[in-house]
Amino acid sequence: MDILLESLLSNKIFEDEFDDVFQPMPMEEFLKHLTSQKGWSQNSDGSWDVKGDVSFYGMKLKKLPLRFGKVTGDFECSFNELTTFEDFPIYIGGSLDCMTNLLSSLKGFPKRVGRSIYIGSNELTSLKGSPRMVRGDFSCESNRLRTLEGAPEKIAEYFSCSGNQLTTLEGGPKEVGGTYYASSNDLISLKGAPKYVGGRGWKLQANPVSPEELLKTLENPGNEK
Repeated sequence: MDILLESLLSNKIFEDEFDDVFQPMPMEEFLKHLTSQKGWSQNSDGSWDVKGDVSFYGMKLKKLPLRFGKVTGDFECSFNELTTFEDFPIYIGGSLDCMTNLLSSLKGFPKRVGRSIYIGSNELTSLKGSPRMVRGDFSCESNRLRTLEGAPEKIAEYFSCSGNQLTTLEGGPKEVGGTYYASSNDLISLKGAPKYVGGRGWKLQANPVSPEELLKTLENPGNEK
């Protein structure tokens, strides 16, 4: 019994010491450290330009702690509690990843994103505000979309709208350079499908109609890849 108690106390002391060592840095201290890095510069309007990447991954943020102008690299803010695009960069040279937040619209979306856009696992009901062309992937899966109206017209790499409530693909992209993922929707036809799909073609599992039957509804024969 004494040995067990001693062991438990020892473990408790270790856990307390571990927690002390790995306490998250206070936000004020974190931001001071962040903005003092090479490549960060503040504009006259108070916004920040960054030559490089920015990451606020998994910080439980309800809003961005800084206002951004131009970020030349990737902008990462997934796994937070953001509800709007307020204070997001106007220009992002790399990719934007804001998956797994509480975003309900694309109001205030950056004017330009140089590579991929990942906005899946949010509360989006519309893609209005998306850029017309995406130079990488475009992922909007696991939202509350009933239509693809407002989606980019041309996507260079893959497009994923899986896990929504779509019945057709009307309003969606006209060209997808990579695989088109539309599984786990309510699709009854592929009406509105793009003229071209590259990559590994279509992924259409877990819809009311089988992938084979859905492919028969394509308006552009030869696009079944």
